[in-house]
Amino acid sequence: MGGKKLLALGLCLGLLAFAHEDTKDKKVTIQRPPKSLDNYYPPKDKNLSFVKDMHAMSVAFYGVRVNVSQGDWEKALMWAKQLEEVYVNNSKKVPEWKDHYKPELAKKLVKAVQSKNPDLVAKASKALGETCQKCHAQHQIAVKLYYHFPPYDNIKLEDPVELQVLGVKDYMVNMTNSLKGLIVFLNQGEEDKARDEGKKFVERAKSLTKMCYECHKSEKTIESLAGQDYRSTLEDLQSFLKEQKLDHQKIFQKLSQVENYCYRCHNVHLVPALVRDALK
Repeated sequence: MGGKKLLALGLCLGLLAFAHEDTKDKKVTIQRPPKSLDNYYPPKDKNLSFVKDMHAMSVAFYGVRVNVSQGDWEKALMWAKQLEEVYVNNSKKVPEWKDHYKPELAKKLVKAVQSKNPDLVAKASKALGETCQKCHAQHQIAVKLYYHFPPYDNIKLEDPVELQVLGVKDYMVNMTNSLKGLIVFLNQGEEDKARDEGKKFVERAKSLTKMCYECHKSEKTIESLAGQDYRSTLEDLQSFLKEQKLDHQKIFQKLSQVENYCYRCHNVHLVPALVRDALK
C-alpha cells in the first residue's frame, strides 16, 4: 500500500476510534466517495444541496422527537412528513448508496406518528435512524475529507526566485529545498552559499502567503495565520543573513520560529490534502 493510502487509512482509523467507540476493534477502510455525489458539492453545486438535505433530515428528526415528547402530535406529524419527503428524494441522488436507504422505514415513521403511539414512534425512529448511522459510519469521514477541504491543484504561485508560475506542490518543493540548502551550508561552514539559499528561502516564504487569499477572504483570518508576526520573523532572519559573520545560533533559533508557522498551516491543511489526494 502506498504512503498516501497508509496516511489516509491511519488518519481515519484514529478519527473513527475517537468518534465511534464500537469500531475500535474492527477493520476500517475508506474509499473515494461515489462519482454521482460530485453533483451536489462544489464546483458543480455551490449550494451544497446534499449537505442541506442532511441538515434538513436531522432537524426534522428532532422536530418529531421534541413534539412527541410534548404531546403535540400535529406538529410531530408535520415534521415526520417533511423527513419522509427529504429522505425519499435524497435516496435517489446517489444510486451507489441505494442499499443504505430504506424509504419504507420513513413511511413507517409517519404512520407511527399518525397512530399517536409513543412506543411505535420510538421503534420506527430507531429503525430509520440506524440507516443513517450505518451510512455515516462507512462514508461520512471520506465525504468530509474529500469535499469539505479545498483542492490545491488549481492554485498557482509565481516563484520570486525563478520567476516562473508554479503549482503549490512545486512551489513548496523549491521553498523547502532552499530551507534545506540553508541548513546544509550553515552546517558545512559555507556561509556564502548559506546566505544565497537563505535569501531564496525568505523570498519564497514571504510570497507563499499569496495563496492564502485563494480561500481566506478576511484580512483578520490571514493575519492570524501568517500576518505581521510571520513577516517580522522572516525579516529578522533576513537581517541575520546579511551580517558579516553569521551567528548560527540566532539563525537556527529564528528558523525554529518560522517552522512553527509551517507546522500550524500544515496541521490544518496538509494532512487533509494528502488524504484527499489518496482518495482520488
